[in-house]
Amino acid sequence: MMGPIKDPPGDSELRRRAEEKLKKTARGKDERAEVSSEKMAALVHELQVHQTELKMQNEELRRSQGDLETARDRYSHLYDFAPVGYLTVSEEGIITEANLTIASMLGIERSALIGKPFSRFILREDQGIFYEQRQQLLETETLQFRELRLIQKDGHEFYARLDCTVIKTEGGDLRQIRAAVSDISAHKKVAALEEKIRMDRTEQLGRLALQLTLAEEHERQRIADILHDDLQQLLVAAKMNLENLAAHMHTAKRQDIQKVHELVMEMIRKSRILTAELAPPLLNNNCMVPALEWLADFFRQTHGLSVELQLDPSVAIFREDFKVLLFRCVRELLLNAVKHAGVSSIRISMSRDDQNNVRIAVADQGVGFDPGRLGEDKNQKVGFGLLSIRERLAVLGGCLEVDSAPGKGTTCTLIAPLPKDERNRIEEPILPEKCVSILPAKGPGQKISVLLADDHAVVREGLSSLLTSYPDIEIVGEAADGEQAVDLARALRPEVILMDINMPKMDGIEAARIISPELPGTRIIGLSMYADEGIRSSMLTAGAVAYVKKDSASEILLAAIRNRGAAK
Repeated sequence: MMGPIKDPPGDSELRRRAEEKLKKTARGKDERAEVSSEKMAALVHELQVHQTELKMQNEELRRSQGDLETARDRYSHLYDFAPVGYLTVSEEGIITEANLTIASMLGIERSALIGKPFSRFILREDQGIFYEQRQQLLETETLQFRELRLIQKDGHEFYARLDCTVIKTEGGDLRQIRAAVSDISAHKKVAALEEKIRMDRTEQLGRLALQLTLAEEHERQRIADILHDDLQQLLVAAKMNLENLAAHMHTAKRQDIQKVHELVMEMIRKSRILTAELAPPLLNNNCMVPALEWLADFFRQTHGLSVELQLDPSVAIFREDFKVLLFRCVRELLLNAVKHAGVSSIRISMSRDDQNNVRIAVADQGVGFDPGRLGEDKNQKVGFGLLSIRERLAVLGGCLEVDSAPGKGTTCTLIAPLPKDERNRIEEPILPEKCVSILPAKGPGQKISVLLADDHAVVREGLSSLLTSYPDIEIVGEAADGEQAVDLARALRPEVILMDINMPKMDGIEAARIISPELPGTRIIGLSMYADEGIRSSMLTAGAVAYVKKDSASEILLAAIRNRGAAK
C-alpha cells in the first residue's frame, strides 16, 4: 500500500530554494549580475502559482489514496464474503490464501487453512482428481474445472466444483493456482432426482411396452385358439366324415367326394399355417432354443429359406415377455431377409456375452443396404422395420447392431440383458423316446378296444364314426378332458387311447404322464393339429407310443391303432 503524502513546503522555503537556484545558475554561466526586483517579483509569483498547483495535486493524491483504501476494503469484503470460496494454492498444493467463504464451507477457521495441503480437505477417493487437475493446469496454464467431494471438519462430505487458473508473480518466477470453489451438492441432488425420475419413467414405459407386447401376444393366442379349437376341429371332423362317406360310396361318387376332401385338406393346411404364425406352439412353455428351431423349420416349409442354427443351449430364456419380444424380432428379421435380401439361406446364432447379455445374430449374404440411411426412404420398409425392432429392444435395456453395406450382405444382432432370474437357468434336455414292444396282432373276431379323449364333440363323433366302420376296432368310451381320460382309462383299461394334446382341466401330455406308468398295457397315441417336433417329443416323453396329426390320412391313424403304436 502507498505511504502517507507529505505537505508541500511554505513560501519562505520556496523563496530560499529559488534564490539558491538562481545563484547556482548565475555561477554556472559565470555571471555576477544582480537580479532585479522586477524579475524577483515575477519569479515569486511563478512560485506561488506552482505552489497552488502542488496543493491541488496534493489534495488529488489524498482523494486517490482514500479511494484506493475504499476499493481495497471493498475488494477485501467481496473476496471474504463472496458466494463462492476462493483459494490460492502453491504448485505443491499448499494453501497460501483463503477467503471466509471457503473456511465456512469446510467448517474451519481461515487461519487453520493457511499452510495446509489442500488435499487434506478432499475425500481420499477423489484426491486423484485434484492431482490430475493441478498437473494439467501447470502444463497448459489454461482454465481447468473438475467436480469432486470435499470433507468438512465434522467429516460431512459435499460435492464441489473447482474452477482453477494459474497466476504468476511480477517477476514470473513463481506460479500459484487460484481456485474458485462452488458447493454443487444441491445441484447434484437435483440431478440425481431427475435421473431417478427419468429411470422410473423409462422403467414404467418399459413395463407398459412389455405389457402391450404381452397383450398383443395374448390376443394372437386367443385368435389362434379359436382357429385351432373351433375351425380346425370342424374341418377335421368334415374330413373324417368325407373319408367315412367315401368308404361306402361307389367309385364314380368317390371322385366327387375326393375333390371336396382335397379342398378341406387345403383349408386345414392354410388354417394350420395361420395358427402357427399367430401363436407358435413352442413359444409358450419352452425356452428360446426350441422356439427358434421351430421358427427355422417353419420358414423352411413356408418360404423355402434354408436356416442354419448355431444356438448356445445355456441361453435358456423362459420369461414370457422377454422371450416373446425377442422371438418376434427374429421373425421380423427373417421376413426382411425373405422380402428384401434376395437369399435362399440364412444363419441364426444365439450366445451369451461376458456382461450376461443374450446376443442373437441373423446374418445373410444378400444385397445389403446402407445402415446410415435407415428410415430416410419412406418406401424402404426394411428400414422402418429395423427402427421398430431397435425401439422394442430399448424397452428391455438392449439395442440393435446392424452391419451391412450394398452388395455385402447384412448381419443384424439383437442384444438384450438376460433377466437376473434366468442367468443360471438351462434348458432341461428332452429324454429319449422309450422303446415300445410290438404286441401280437388280434386274431379273427377280436377287437381292439379304443378310448377317445378329445374336448371337441364333433371330432369325437367323427373319429367314432370313422373307426366303428372297421370290424376290428371297438370304441369303449369317450372323454372330454384330461381328468376324465385318466378316470376312464383306469376304469376301462383300453388297449389304445387316442389322446388329444390340448384339453381343459388337464392336457393330453399330463394325462399321458399319469396313465403310462399305471397302465403299461395301454398304448397312448397322441393327436394334435400341430405338426411340431417339440410337441411330438414332449408327448412321447410323457408316455405316448405314437403321435398322429389329426389331418393325416385315415390309413395312418388306423395303422397306428392296429399296431398299438408301432407305426410312429
